[in-house]
Amino acid sequence: ELQRFALIPDSGGPGANRGGHGIRREYRVLKESKYSGGTARQNDPPHGVEGGLPGRPGVITINPDTEHAVEYRGLVSNLLLNAGDVIRIDTGSSGGAGDPKRRAPALAASDLRNGYVTPEQSANVYGLDASTIEQALSLE
Repeated sequence: ELQRFALIPDSGGPGANRGGHGIRREYRVLKESKYSGGTARQNDPPHGVEGGLPGRPGVITINPDTEHAVEYRGLVSNLLLNAGDVIRIDTGSSGGAGDPKRRAPALAASDLRNGYVTPEQSANVYGLDASTIEQALSLE
């Protein structure tokens, strides 16, 4: 049963041209079953170019946000899932292109307003000041 389907904030590699975001899907298992899947390139993050920063590798997590969480990278086969388990599938993202400090402030503010990046990344990576961040968030 699909529980969540969303872009992963801060997952696209920062850059003057931000990398594409990863996608998060979470499913609750309704009855015992097996999972096979995953994607390649989940061990190393995708590279940025021309000063852009790397994106995020993908990961599969069984029972995320619990003390019993188990992560898998790469491909998995015949992974036993029990009724009630949650499987989170995070796809990898892409790396950024160009120095993130060169991203147009209006684009960085739009990214924040749209939930693509967090206030922390907006300030620490893209260099937005507190008033720009506050203004971007107040326009939601």
